[in-house]
Amino acid sequence: MNKNIFKKRTYDHLQSWRNFHNNYEMCSTFRKDIELKTNADGYQFHILDIDALYEYALSSLWGNCRFQKSHLKTLDSIIDGTTELFYEMTDCDIPNWRNKKSLLENLMDAKNSIADRINGVNHFLVVEKEVA
Repeated sequence: MNKNIFKKRTYDHLQSWRNFHNNYEMCSTFRKDIELKTNADGYQFHILDIDALYEYALSSLWGNCRFQKSHLKTLDSIIDGTTELFYEMTDCDIPNWRNKKSLLENLMDAKNSIADRINGVNHFLVVEKEVA
């Protein structure tokens, strides 16, 4: 999958998400101060669109990965497409209410973790070499 295919699928997902959750006034006031844009088609982005994009990108990272080296490019395409979409929606990186990292930093951490697993790096098993 390349970046443009991912972006098209993501726009389709965002549109279906928006059609399903049409009551945007009930969203959290936590991030209402983030200035969101309107795209060239007149589509006014909403904070729920950003949440949906983050969740969709995270599920795409984990769901589309077969833990094979050939899928490393797919991971990069997902991150590149998500980054472009984030900056189409707003000019700033979005803070994550779950921890101190931003949404894009969390996605990069997930991508790097998956890439490490593909490349055989195990962060949970640290083997110390015996000193002779």
